[in-house]
Formats: sequence, structure tokens, C-alpha cells
Amino acid sequence: MSSICQSPINIVTPPYSRQDLEVILRRCQKTSRAIQLRWHMSPSLESLASLQLDINTALAATQVDLATALISDARRQVYALGLHTAQPKDGLSVIQLQICRRLFWEIYQSDKTNVMNAISAISLNDLEGVPPLPLEIDDDYITTSVATPQPDGQVSYMTGFVVISRIFQILGQCQIRQKTFANNRDAGPPREKLLMWVEEQRIGMRRLLGELPGKLRAEWREAGGFERAEESSLGIQRANIHITALCVELALLDFRVHLDADADTRTERESLARKAYATLSNVPIEYLASNGESMRGKVLRIVLDLLSMTKDGAEGGEGQAFGKDVWDWWNMVRRALCVPRVPPRDTSAVAAGTYMCISSVSVSVECIHIYVQA
Repeated sequence: MSSICQSPINIVTPPYSRQDLEVILRRCQKTSRAIQLRWHMSPSLESLASLQLDINTALAATQVDLATALISDARRQVYALGLHTAQPKDGLSVIQLQICRRLFWEIYQSDKTNVMNAISAISLNDLEGVPPLPLEIDDDYITTSVATPQPDGQVSYMTGFVVISRIFQILGQCQIRQKTFANNRDAGPPREKLLMWVEEQRIGMRRLLGELPGKLRAEWREAGGFERAEESSLGIQRANIHITALCVELALLDFRVHLDADADTRTERESLARKAYATLSNVPIEYLASNGESMRGKVLRIVLDLLSMTKDGAEGGEGQAFGKDVWDWWNMVRRALCVPRVPPRDTSAVAAGTYMCISSVSVSVECIHIYVQA
């Protein structure tokens, strides 16, 4: 079901029409919800994994109300199962423990993305505790009793997952500090310490990106196509890492502005956005699109951030450069919309007999067009 909303349509086999995919999606959603409600009072890893997939699907299908309800249920199960602790349960095998940690951090990443995109409030608070990050080892090297090291020269797909989790943890801590400062400035650390913390996190994130293995670096170029499983998984992660890093950098700059109203971060933001665009514009479209709704939401976040930096009376070269930055990123949103988009039920092809492709960001296109052209 999640694949229907995230896989590029040109690699879906056998080929389906959008109407066919919509019918399949609706049936899968009904069945999944029936199973979840049946086991609602019996939290389990299987139920939680199903919830997370349904959250991704609901967001991709612009079913925000359903997504927020599922997010609340996922939070309940995370804490009920103790996944926020280092040892959720006694007697777990190595495989079971790694599954617990992977599932927690997957939901953690989703939670921080939803908060950043103003979809929901913080569900998983770092103050409640977080477990250790999962091992950077492929499944082939993990047994029930032992985990052997990843072979030298072989990049695990878990390496990218762990890097993204670390980046999101910076974002999560930033969100908590910013909300605390906004609600009660006397409740947290003094302003000077928070400003130091912002700079430390920016330095730490650059160090993290600088230590990436070659296949996850911005300058890496694939030798094969999207159909190669290893290359595609790392390519998808690479796109996610660098777009997420930019969003977190912008969030840290937002926090700095909250702490110091006189700070001018325009130049830094534009420089970061151009550098990230240069990186992602060379990433194959399939890698961008396969990150699904989170990628589109992050790119839109950057577009809106660029719009918010407009100076009154910007003219000439400055105004043209600004307009180009916005349109560059907006075109990336359009490129990432190559995936099948399933409309809300009130515009459903199944219910009404006509198909309307609804994008969660389409409502902004006219506003951006008018804004940039003005």
C-alpha cells in the first residue's frame, strides 16, 4: 500500500492505471484498519510497523486527519512497548532488539518530519528517553545470538539510516528548545547558552556529513540504474540525507533568529539552499520521488523559507536571483511528483467517476507564481 504512493509510476510492474491503483489502495487501507482496530488493545511490533506504513500512506494520499489519528496511536504503542528504552524487554534476541531500535528510530524520523511540516505536534519527546541507534550492519550479518561486523569496503544500508536518525535527533532537540524558549523564556538555559548550542549543532552536523562513506556523499555518481537494488537504496538515502540536513540547518537558523532578533541569516540561507540544490539536482528523479511525501514536504519547506526571506523592495539582480532560487526548488517539487498521487475520497475516481490528482503542495503553486513574478 505504501509503495503505491511512493514508487515512481514508471517502475510499477505490472502497469496499472491510476484508477486501478486507487482501488487497490482503498481496499488495502480498509483491511489494514480493520486488523489494527481488532488488535488495538494489544500493542505489538507488527501492529506498530503497520501503523507507521499507514501513516506514510495517509500523508501521501493527503488524508491528514487519518494520519494524525494514526500518529497518536503509534505514540501510544511506542511507549507501551518500551521502545524508547535501551532494553524494551528481557530475553530479546539480537535480531529482536535490532528490530525494536530500527522501528523506534523510523517512527522518530517520521515524527520530527511531521512536526517540521506542521502536520502534528511533537509525539516522541527526547526527554522521555531514546534507545541506542541500531547497528550499522546489514541483516545478512545478524543472527539471533550475535552480530558480526560489516565487511570492509561494503556500505550497509543501515549506515544511511543511522546518519539520518542523528540528523533528526538534532532537529528534535532544536524543536524542543525552541518551543520551550517561545513559551517560557525563563524555563530553559539562558539565551547565550542556547546560541552556543545552535552553533555547536551546526558544526556537529557538518562533521557528520563530512564523515559519510563515499556512496552517501553529495558528489557520488551511480554506475548503474535505478533498477539495481543496492545502488537505488543508497541513492534514495543520499537524497534524503542531504535534503534533511538542509532543513535542519534552516531550523537551527530559525532558532537563532528567535534568540537574536537582529540576526540576519538571509545570506547563509541562500548559500545553503543553492549548495543543496546543486547537490540534489544531480540526483536521479527516481531517488527523489521514492522518498515520498517526506521529500515533497521538505522541499516545500525550503521554498517557503526562501519566500520568507524576501526583502521589501528587492529589485534588479537581487530580485532575479531570489526568483531563480525559488523556481529552482519549486521545479524540484514538480519533478518529485512523478509518483502516483491518490486523491481524497471526496474527489475520488472511484466515488465520482472522475480522477483528480491532488498534491499536498499544489495549493501553493499559484501563490508562489504570483509572489515571484510580482
